Amino acid sequence: MLRARADIERGFDQGPSEAAGEGVRGNVCGSRRTQLFLQGLPLLLRLGWTPEERALARTVWVELILDVSYDGSGELSATVDLYEVVNVVKTLSDQEFRLVEDVAELLADRLLAAFDLLQRVRVEIRKPNPPAGFVVAATGAVVERGRDG
Repeated sequence: MLRARADIERGFDQGPSEAAGEGVRGNVCGSRRTQLFLQGLPLLLRLGWTPEERALARTVWVELILDVSYDGSGELSATVDLYEVVNVVKTLSDQEFRLVEDVAELLADRLLAAFDLLQRVRVEIRKPNPPAGFVVAATGAVVERGRDG
C-alpha cells in the first residue's frame, strides 16, 4: 500500500507515528523543514548475486523519507510531488543489480538529482524471502544522502 504524509521536523531515526503532532522547530533554506514518506512501494527488479537469481524479476519493497524545504503555501510547486517521486523509482524497474546496496545508492542519487527542494533522502530497499541459505523474512539496505554530503 502506498501512503504519503508530511511530518514537520522529524529525525530520520523516528517512525512517522512518533513524529506526528510535533511543531516546526527548524528552518531549512528559509523554509520550513518537512518530511514526506512513501511506504511499501513495490518495485520489480532482477536482483541477486548469482545469474540464476537475477534471471527472474522479483518484487522488492521501497521505503522513502524525503526531507524537503516547504514554505507552507499549500502549493504543490512548493514541495516535492510524490507522484513524480514514484516515477523516478519506476525508472529502476526491471533493471539488473547484483547487490541491494547498489539499488538504494542509485535511487538516493537519482532522487536528489531530480528534485531541487529535496534536501535529504533516506532510502530503504527490502528484498523479501531471499534465497540466502537461511530462513529470514527479508534482507535489505538503507542509505541516507543529503545535499551536504
